[in-house]
Amino acid sequence: MSIKIHKKLSLDTLDNLKVAEYKAIMKAVVKKIANKFNNSESTVPVYLKTQHTYADNKIGLMLIFGKPDPVWKKEIKVKAKSEKKLTLVGHSFITVDDSGNNILNIMPSAGGALEPKINKAGKKILPMLGLSSVNIVGELSGEATGDTDGDGVVDQGQELDHDKALAEYLGEFKLLVPAIRKFKKARQPKKIRQAIASLRVVLENFDKVYASAKAETQEKYAAAKAQMDKVASTLAGGKKDDSNDDNSDILAKMNKLAKRMKKLKAKIGNLDVLYREAN
Repeated sequence: MSIKIHKKLSLDTLDNLKVAEYKAIMKAVVKKIANKFNNSESTVPVYLKTQHTYADNKIGLMLIFGKPDPVWKKEIKVKAKSEKKLTLVGHSFITVDDSGNNILNIMPSAGGALEPKINKAGKKILPMLGLSSVNIVGELSGEATGDTDGDGVVDQGQELDHDKALAEYLGEFKLLVPAIRKFKKARQPKKIRQAIASLRVVLENFDKVYASAKAETQEKYAAAKAQMDKVASTLAGGKKDDSNDDNSDILAKMNKLAKRMKKLKAKIGNLDVLYREAN
């Protein structure tokens, strides 16, 4: 199930919308997406521009959700190439982080806007829509996802290339795992949470594609599957592998401090005895 682009967001009317008018339309759309498209297996097409000029001359992020009609499809294809660094096209879903914030996750298929640029451009717009930030999940090619048009929509009848898709997910896995270790070492809890959320999506998608792949393809990725299953198990329970590991470090420091206090108290007691003996 998907949704269509809101009727008030046609190419003819879009440039005439002020920020407040855009907000009024999109806030309801975002709420609907958060309720119905909230995991990597249930996504909605998305198209964004980081430098859209609204009717009130304000420049910032613009998000368009939904399956594009032929007119929008042509526009998206053109912009994704001519304004590659300012646009991004793909499949999206909304998740909630530990603090209750709505995160817009995008699995890209075309365009080239980077996550930091998107969030900077959306500093004012995103909160208006009920979103805290945008999280780019992987670097998926349209060829691997079946979205060869680059419009965020997988055309009916196109067969998924399991080998390419699995290779893409494995590549992302190999990037995310060391990144999480790096963020933990640098004590960056926000980045840890975002990276772990991305990792979970990659693991879920790899598992799903692997299950429907042919026997020879499964054999090719069997070792990778075993390694990724182990990490998935760690995230699911077993060993705790998230930013809360910092709590154990704090507890260890508190224990060390308690021991030092105990030794200091003993020394003070000895000094008290010596003082009494001397007097």
